[in-house]
Amino acid sequence: MLAALDDMGELANTYVLITSDHGYNLGHHRLPSNKFLLYDHSLRIPMLFKGPGIKPNTTLDFLGTQVDLHPTILGLAGIEAPRVGPSAVDGQSVVPLLIGEAAAAPPSVRRHLAAAAAPVRDTAFTEYYNQGPWEVGKPHALDDWSNTYIGVTFRNGSHSWKYAEYDPYGKQSNFSSVYFTELFDLNADPFELANVINESSAELRALLHAKTRHWYGCVGATCVDRL
Repeated sequence: MLAALDDMGELANTYVLITSDHGYNLGHHRLPSNKFLLYDHSLRIPMLFKGPGIKPNTTLDFLGTQVDLHPTILGLAGIEAPRVGPSAVDGQSVVPLLIGEAAAAPPSVRRHLAAAAAPVRDTAFTEYYNQGPWEVGKPHALDDWSNTYIGVTFRNGSHSWKYAEYDPYGKQSNFSSVYFTELFDLNADPFELANVINESSAELRALLHAKTRHWYGCVGATCVDRL
């Protein structure tokens, strides 16, 4: 593909994005398969960018999510994603973080860089709504209504936390019937094996709850980390 773009004279004006589906359970947390959990082995999505102005072999240490793809792809084309109104997007463009050599980027990207600020975020939001019990060989269900959650990954420089609130009624109750919470110290427990919610401080639980609810309820331009 890259050779074809080069032959067409378009390689210096083209961005290539390579990604995949979510991760997969292969015995993690005693689950034989699938990918519907809050844990990193299920949640993470790898993504590679290549194109003019992107420095090779660099890595973004940014808490991005799928909602950032829309404004990012539009930004590479020089199109500003709406942040207000009925078509507003919740994500933010990461183009200012991708492009390290603006002079090498095409005019569309340079226009976008002039209008877009680099996003700053210490929290990434995650939500999952179960579609109903799913079984592969009874009697052990792989998923059920109880696995409906909202949560965040939070980093503040010295700590990294994963937090979630579970409510089988989800949007029906506006997550007002939370029956279970999880909290993982990702620095001390990168495989997310020890739920430390009962050992955590009230201040930390309140902070993560507030951040989760902020992202759950935000729309468009209100989806910025102001907490």
